[in-house]
Parts: sequence; C-alpha cells; structure tokens
Amino acid sequence: VDEDDDASTSTAEVDLTSHNRLKKLRSSRDEKKISVREYESRLRDRFTQMSGRQNWAETKPGEEDETVDSEDEFIPSLNKAADPSKLGIRRVANVSAGRGPAG
Repeated sequence: VDEDDDASTSTAEVDLTSHNRLKKLRSSRDEKKISVREYESRLRDRFTQMSGRQNWAETKPGEEDETVDSEDEFIPSLNKAADPSKLGIRRVANVSAGRGPAG
C-alpha cells in the first residue's frame, strides 16, 4: 500500500449507505461514512473472513526457497546463445483460409 497518497485520497470518504452490499461493512447501524483507508481495511478483513487466510505463496519454516537456484534448468540452452537483438519468425499455413466465419 502506497503511504504517499495525495491529499484528496486521504480526505476522501466512502458512503456505506449508497449500496446494499456496502452495508455489510458497517460496524454499527448509525455509521454512514468511513475513510478510504478504513474502507480498504474492512474489505481486506471481510475477504479474510469469507475465504480464509491465503497461504499458498508462503514457505514453510525450515523449507528452502529453491526457485532461484533451479530457474536455469527451465531456460532452454538455445536461448542462452541466441542474439537478443533478433527475433526468429517462421511462416505457417493459414489454417482458417477458405472456411469463412466459424459458426
């Protein structure tokens, strides 16, 4: 989250009564407007309540991150010797020629 927001963002408010789906974010019935930062915080909390904590990208304790070390095995050796200023193009037959519109 960018902490250097301009003045208009820091003073902006969200009207929780403008749409029915926003009413679920109110902490009391009397609450009408909240700041944009508070709105974002409540949306994040609501998402966590509904879907649970997303930990698919976190590594388990004691587990090493092997992605940096094993990256080279996925790069074909041909790309290492290729000239980066040239693009290889190959002409192929037009498969849809003469068929007309698909339908």
